[in-house]
Amino acid sequence: MTMKKKAHSSRSRAGKKPSKKKTTSRKKPNSSVLQIGKLPAPLLEKCLSDAVLHDPWVLQGPKPGADAAIVQSTEDLLVVSSDPITFVSAASGLHLLSININDIVTTGGYPRWLNLTYLLPPGTTEEELKELFSSLGEACKQFEVSLIGGHTEVTDAVTRPVAVGTLIGILKKDRRVDPSRCQAGDFVILVGSISVEGTAILAKEKKKDVAKALGKEFQAQAENLMNEPGICIKDAALLASAKYLVNAMHDPTEGGIATALRELSAFCNLGIQIEKNQIPILPETLAISQHFDINPYGLLASGSLLLVLDPDEAERFQESLNQNLNLPAKIIGQLTDDKTCLWREDGEDWTPIPEFTRDELSQVL
Repeated sequence: MTMKKKAHSSRSRAGKKPSKKKTTSRKKPNSSVLQIGKLPAPLLEKCLSDAVLHDPWVLQGPKPGADAAIVQSTEDLLVVSSDPITFVSAASGLHLLSININDIVTTGGYPRWLNLTYLLPPGTTEEELKELFSSLGEACKQFEVSLIGGHTEVTDAVTRPVAVGTLIGILKKDRRVDPSRCQAGDFVILVGSISVEGTAILAKEKKKDVAKALGKEFQAQAENLMNEPGICIKDAALLASAKYLVNAMHDPTEGGIATALRELSAFCNLGIQIEKNQIPILPETLAISQHFDINPYGLLASGSLLLVLDPDEAERFQESLNQNLNLPAKIIGQLTDDKTCLWREDGEDWTPIPEFTRDELSQVL
């Protein structure tokens, strides 16, 4: 893992730049504050020992002095995706890995190897660093993903921790999700409820505000949505690509489900018509959206999955998902020839699906 000191700008997943306010030390008893620049090699080795799994495919993994990872090649396709998080906490390993896994599995690929960058603000302690890697190690074990390399440094270019993951997956050629197969009349399915990630982040980052307005029990339950039901759609996506002819899959993120539907339409090169009242929204999402006066359809939406299948396959998949994974799956609309993106509610007139150039999260944080 390279350890060169350098400035690096960051952007929130919601599109908001971090403030320039002075960072205060969060030093814990008996925990040394890290110095700006590269990490001491013994400390790095200790942290990596908690996060790295043995993987026979990895010929050279992360260690001091190694400038790159070496992974055994395969005859299958490789899928690569990157995603950052700036709402980093001691338990953020699950969050980071989930959002990166979601991108891989929507292609039909299986996630395998993670390359990770941590940028830490001055004042970060050794204990906090160890907690980050411990959380990451637990998530890697849960999802059977190997950390193979990356970069970690303390820099005054950030005022709060930033984590950027690049995940590599293996995709068997016969499981590739190919949007060129999409046709007008194909059904659009939504798995899970929308805006789970945005709801959990708001409950956590605005903890006192939410607890005061909506109750401590509500706040705790809303924050825990990151864990239950969680935001990783791996199981549903892999079931779909393994057993059904999926024409397209998409992981809703920034800009919420509204933006994701527009992106899906562009990805398939077709129009889309959605029955808005069929889109599942958790009570926590509705309450928090109302409290902060934001639109839940434009709120960070990891935790749900959009799929496009022909009508026969769609109904079979819907039934299988409910039986095998106990996950809700709803047919919410279909693709059309006219390239427009429309929705309606309770049989009223069709209206354009709104565009959210910035996620609703940025209206609050």
